[in-house]
Amino acid sequence: MIPLNHDRRAAAIPATFRGANQKKRELALLKAERKGVRAFKGSQWKGAKAQLRTETYGKCAYCDAPAASVAHCDVEHYRPKSVYWWLALCYDNYLYACQICNQVYKGDRFPIAGPLLNGPMVAGASDAALQALVGTFAPDPVDHAALPAHLTQWSSESPQGVNPYLVDPELLFAYSADAALKEVRILPNPAASAADQQVARQSIDLYGLNREELRWQRYRTYRVLELAHLGLVKYPGNAELIETLSLHVAPDFPFSGLCRYFVRQVWRHPV
Repeated sequence: MIPLNHDRRAAAIPATFRGANQKKRELALLKAERKGVRAFKGSQWKGAKAQLRTETYGKCAYCDAPAASVAHCDVEHYRPKSVYWWLALCYDNYLYACQICNQVYKGDRFPIAGPLLNGPMVAGASDAALQALVGTFAPDPVDHAALPAHLTQWSSESPQGVNPYLVDPELLFAYSADAALKEVRILPNPAASAADQQVARQSIDLYGLNREELRWQRYRTYRVLELAHLGLVKYPGNAELIETLSLHVAPDFPFSGLCRYFVRQVWRHPV
């Protein structure tokens, strides 16, 4: 897992998810909830998929594997829409995640250590009252001024699953290679605080980050990386070996989170 950033230029975010279009969608969402109807459709967030895929370099935001090699990826609701219905159409609640992390493991789970957020009160509300709520319960992704208040409110829940758009996962996770088993496991970073180690531990369980196929795929990547590292120990400054390490730590490389850990934190190469 590597840190991610949203491209918040209006040109990068489909018009459906911002401005007047988003406000219309929010009003419809509030009215449906007032009726007790939650008939969500994938077409309501499908338009975000291409940009989210670009931002995650075609990899799953959680397991860091290339999407095509693990499963198709979906627009994942970080806070599940079955609970946080008012964030079902919120662009900042989306990630690009593989179906195994998203559907097989995480599903509707969203462990928190703080108090549960409250959604907007819609029962018995007039149309005018619902209209007044529009724009208050979810950020417009291009409204840079309003975003920090929403992020502060969300963080009060103390989510126990890492969102790499909001937290730097490279501070929370470490990796352990086992040459006998030919696998690499992800584990809490022992240098992190006890609270952060707990978040890492729960994230590993929540997203299934130590499932067998990931452990094996990570080892193949690790072994190539290790050979380049050993080559540099023997031949310091070798340009081809340095380039090999640089390619592995690039954000678009499979399992680049693992590669950065070994290259930068364990072997201390300046790339």
